[in-house]
Amino acid sequence: MAFGAGFYKQDTTELRYAPNSVIGPGITLIAENHVGLTYPVNGWYWFDTVQEAFDFFGVPYYTETALEFQDRIDARSYAKLKALVSLTPTQIQNYIQNNVNTLADAKDALKTLAIAVGILARRL
Repeated sequence: MAFGAGFYKQDTTELRYAPNSVIGPGITLIAENHVGLTYPVNGWYWFDTVQEAFDFFGVPYYTETALEFQDRIDARSYAKLKALVSLTPTQIQNYIQNNVNTLADAKDALKTLAIAVGILARRL
């Protein structure tokens, strides 16, 4: 997923990005309808570029590379990595012990872990 034009929101620890829409309790923002809205909407703003968003929120653009930013966005959209984030190391071990039974299961688990390791290794 590329980043650029879209909705951005500053949370306490990070800049959130939604390229197409933000939908939740009491909020519906659609990219095609971004013009004419009064911002912020529940903390969300529209920006045409990630640089504009970083500048607006006072986030130094080079605190994280574009690749690291993209890694974070991609990792959060990958359901299997999202599931791992909520588990303790013991729970992950138990999951693998109980659910990785075939070669296909093992390949799938290795793919997920390889993605995570690749992302982490780029940050070293």
